[in-house]
Amino acid sequence: MRSHNQHKDQQQLSLVDALLKSNRKEEVIGSIRSSLSNCLIETNLNLTVPGLKSKTRAKVRDIYDSGDYLVLVTTDRQIAFDRILASNPYKGQVCLLC
Repeated sequence: MRSHNQHKDQQQLSLVDALLKSNRKEEVIGSIRSSLSNCLIETNLNLTVPGLKSKTRAKVRDIYDSGDYLVLVTTDRQIAFDRILASNPYKGQVCLLC
């Protein structure tokens, strides 16, 4: 398992190196910057959806309680050591695919 993870890490590093040396570097960085406005950092469904009584803010999810069911919203927050470090566009969507 460890060698698989090391191989995966090496692949990711080589992809980053390839991007940094690529002619498309500026295009990719521009695409990332234009996507930053799509970050879902905070949700306030309890203010707009009738019946949601309370909100609990977890590390990367906001959880709403309606009494009969829970609504889980995955955000784009990146957390380490219980601190928000950054927001990554579409992180919540991508992590749900894994």
